[in-house]
Amino acid sequence: MTEKTAEDTSVLPRITLRVGVTGHRPNKLPPGSAERAADQASGVLSCLKEAVAAVVADADWAFDTAHPPALKFISSLAAGADTFMATTAIAAGFDLAAVLPFPRAEYRKDFDNPEDIAAYDALLADGVPVLELDDPGDLADPARRAAGYLEAGRTVLAHADVLLAVWDGNREAGIGGTAQIVRDAQEYGLLVIWFPTDGSAVKLWNPTPQAVHPAVDGTWLDIDASSDDPAHGAPVLAGRVRDMLAPPEGDDRSRQALVDFAREPWREGSNWCGYDALRWLCTCRPFRRKVDYGLARERDGAWADSLAGLKARGDTRFAERLDRVLRHRWLKADNAAIHFSHVYRTAYICNFLLAGLSVLVGLLSVFWWSSVAFKSVCLAFELVCICGILLNVYLGHRKRWHVRWIDYRTIAEALRPARLPAMVGVAPTKPVARSAGYEDAWILWYVRATLREIGLPSVRLDAEALRTTVDLALAEEIGSSDRGQIAYHESVKATFSKIDHKLHRLGEYFFWATLCAGVLFFVLMFFGDDEHHSWAYSYKPLATVLGGALPAIGAALFGIRATGDFRAAERQSQRMIRRLTHLRAHLEHARNHPDRALTIQLLADLTQTLAADLSVWSLIYTQRELHLP
Repeated sequence: MTEKTAEDTSVLPRITLRVGVTGHRPNKLPPGSAERAADQASGVLSCLKEAVAAVVADADWAFDTAHPPALKFISSLAAGADTFMATTAIAAGFDLAAVLPFPRAEYRKDFDNPEDIAAYDALLADGVPVLELDDPGDLADPARRAAGYLEAGRTVLAHADVLLAVWDGNREAGIGGTAQIVRDAQEYGLLVIWFPTDGSAVKLWNPTPQAVHPAVDGTWLDIDASSDDPAHGAPVLAGRVRDMLAPPEGDDRSRQALVDFAREPWREGSNWCGYDALRWLCTCRPFRRKVDYGLARERDGAWADSLAGLKARGDTRFAERLDRVLRHRWLKADNAAIHFSHVYRTAYICNFLLAGLSVLVGLLSVFWWSSVAFKSVCLAFELVCICGILLNVYLGHRKRWHVRWIDYRTIAEALRPARLPAMVGVAPTKPVARSAGYEDAWILWYVRATLREIGLPSVRLDAEALRTTVDLALAEEIGSSDRGQIAYHESVKATFSKIDHKLHRLGEYFFWATLCAGVLFFVLMFFGDDEHHSWAYSYKPLATVLGGALPAIGAALFGIRATGDFRAAERQSQRMIRRLTHLRAHLEHARNHPDRALTIQLLADLTQTLAADLSVWSLIYTQRELHLP
């Protein structure tokens, strides 16, 4: 493997491990159990760090090795286990992030003694990202407070790959307790590591393969970091970390696809103008031989409102991460997808036109049938057309124009909308074992690895923060008449409708012209006098050329129309306009009546709507590889 350049590593994910914690408060911890659990946690965190380093060593081609692994520790910072485990993690080299069930001043009231308050204040210093869940209800109500703790615990789970649980092993006595969070983590698929408060060995939850109920179907394995015995949990833990973080194995295509993506150059434009020429022919839009990909415009303007909104609310670090990680990689995927869409479309348009042209040139020799020189020229030109088609198809398959277009567009459309839920603290990904056995496994892995890096915003999720995020969704994503997804689909619908209609009509005209040419020869030959017969014989070479070339050109136009499937794409854009318009109305209502649960649900609906559009789009184009006409 050649050494990676800065251009390669700029879009490769930085390996990231996220560790969360849950546990009892001091009143439920036996004497000495806190110190013992902290000492055990230090060893477990070292094992996790070693497992992460082993993943990078085995697959350095897949990661940004210019930066060390990102080790994140997420805690609600309650007195007791949350606090002392966070302190242990910081000492082990993890970066702390906090999820608070209430605004930090309100949450501070839950601490009983000055030592706990001092520890809480110290951990929140030095720019630690803090997500404050704002509840406008009556926080004096015990049920409300319990619900807040449950939501904070589940938010920790949503942002974690591993859960450390300081737990007595008893079932939950109420909502939001340690036992419930442990069970939720098991169901969610996290690596759950249990630190028993009775002083027994640390344990790893190991679900059975294909478990139906992940919180029930499995066993607890003792972890002994010094043992290689599979009966102990340390090798299993390392294997689970590898399965979670490593790229797909056993698939050379996935590895090469990721390497190719990292090495894609930034392109301002190209001369692959076949699709623009077709659009000019069918819609009379201005045609330029040099296709502009809009890279400079997107670099300067894309997500400008989102980044400015984050900075305005004081979350500059999160804005920088969003810009450096998510926007940069989306822009790279989008730029590459635009390029290969033009390459692929130009290639198949040229193939069909060259096929029709080769028939026309081959038939021209009937005008000078006795001229060996002219026939040779026609044959040579026809062979050039055929060679052009074969070369086009060969290069298309060898360089994977069609596949790269689909892959890069899939990445771009997965990354772009993820910024909105991330801004309100919704984890854009959940931990799953890496997929293998299908050709685009690397895309799923790459998107998940990228979204892991984003982390938590530092914001109080009050009405103003929710309203700002909804405004950004309306302005930047759904959009108005001149930008956003509705404007995009309006443009696509209009363009594809005109292209489909014009190609259909042009194809019909060529076949009608063929019919007229044949009927004319038939009339002259069989219904005319001697003079008309003479005309028929003079017209015969032209009739032969028209009878062969016109259907071939008409078929080429129909081939372009069928391969592009412009009608299906037009109808899908029409469906998307209806869905986005409906969703816009709900978001406008949410803007006027801010509610965290409703806002999060609507942002999820927006993301799912865009994902559904991508699925339909992929279904339309995935099977239309570059083939011989």
